[in-house]
Amino acid sequence: FTTAKKTPDEIKEAILWFVDGGVREMGKKLGAINWQFQAGRKFDPDYFKTFLGALPQERGGGQLRHAIEVRHASFNDEAFYDLLRANNCALIS
Repeated sequence: FTTAKKTPDEIKEAILWFVDGGVREMGKKLGAINWQFQAGRKFDPDYFKTFLGALPQERGGGQLRHAIEVRHASFNDEAFYDLLRANNCALIS
C-alpha cells in the first residue's frame, strides 16, 4: 500500500482497499492502523486534510483507530497537530 496518492478519490479508494482488504478481519485483535509516510515526505496541509479526512472511523460495525507516522521536520507544525486532533488520529514519534 502506498500513501502517495494524488487525488482525493484515489486517496479514499486506496484507504478503503487497504482497510477492507483484510485489516479489519483482525476484529478485536486490531489495534491502531499505522499509516507510515516516507522520510522525505513534507507536510502539505491540503493533502493531509484530505488523507486524514478519508480515514474511516468505523467499518463493518467495528471502530477503527489510526496512528500517523511522519519523519520530516516540516510536520512540527501546529496546523498538522490540529488536523490530527480534528480527525481523531494519534501521532507516532
